Amino acid sequence: MGSGLIQNYSAKYIQQANTLTNRPQRIKVMVEDDVDIRFWHDILTANSTGHDFQVISYYNMNGTCSIVRGKDHILQKINLGEGLRAGVDSDYDYLLPDLNINSAIINASSYVLHTYTYSIENYLCHPDVLGTVCVNLTAEYPSFNFHQFYIKLSNIVYPLFVWSLFLEYIDKDNIRKKFPRNLFMQILRSDKIATNNNGQEIIDDINIKVNIALKDLKNRYPHYELGMNIFQKTLASYGINTNNTYLFIHGHALFNLVVDNILLPICKQLRSNHKKNIYSSNASKEDIENRIQRYDKQYGFVGTNEKDYIEKELNKCFLYKNYPCNPYYKMIDLIAHI
Repeated sequence: MGSGLIQNYSAKYIQQANTLTNRPQRIKVMVEDDVDIRFWHDILTANSTGHDFQVISYYNMNGTCSIVRGKDHILQKINLGEGLRAGVDSDYDYLLPDLNINSAIINASSYVLHTYTYSIENYLCHPDVLGTVCVNLTAEYPSFNFHQFYIKLSNIVYPLFVWSLFLEYIDKDNIRKKFPRNLFMQILRSDKIATNNNGQEIIDDINIKVNIALKDLKNRYPHYELGMNIFQKTLASYGINTNNTYLFIHGHALFNLVVDNILLPICKQLRSNHKKNIYSSNASKEDIENRIQRYDKQYGFVGTNEKDYIEKELNKCFLYKNYPCNPYYKMIDLIAHI
């Protein structure tokens, strides 16, 4: 698609094309990147209101054929309307409606669908579906209590999450100095893995880093305490509490933590246990070898990076719809009103 065409790509253009192709119910939904298409296609078709949705990713081809993607381009440069909607991550824009131009558009435009969580990854990492992901990858059931882990994680990061939003709310121009936006990425990056005690080592490691950051913030900004308490009540009105903070923190950081520190070691252990059970059976040597070959063929990672394999499985698992949360209900309500 050339730069001239993308500049003229609009809801009016789509409606005219739909008329010419005799598809009056066709609605295009423009998303941030190719990897987002699967998610938005799934949720739109699952909650279809009789429309024919087609999900496309935004891109802008310039003279050198480099590709520019992103939320800013969709919300600020594309003429959205009845026949052309947007599907984007909320980030903090939903929670801070006066933050910037994107925040204003997301909270005001009926043509913008957004996640209400920080990003798509917060849905994909829903604790109630990770056990099924493990079964799909290993044919074994994990003993790890994902829900319990997430509650502990949410309670630990909640105070720092409130601080990060509050500082952005009161001083968005200097937020990078007061609270670096990559701080949550750093805090949720751990060298501990979930092999024992339901991931308590990970929780303890993150807790130490959170407490250090909180102490620093409280020492630097003691005069913010009253404002923080008021702001915390505002966040509660959005359905945020100490047990579900995982839905609203940086989604990519959460995704990396879940894959690297939880699913990867757990799945390795489950696959190893499964093979040990096969080898210890009373079957013949030939039968054991055949079973191992079938298992490796179905659940092995031959020729594939194990982490990539897990990420692909997680990216295509949409079972979170079976355990709907408040942001999900809000998202499907937006779709229902199309």
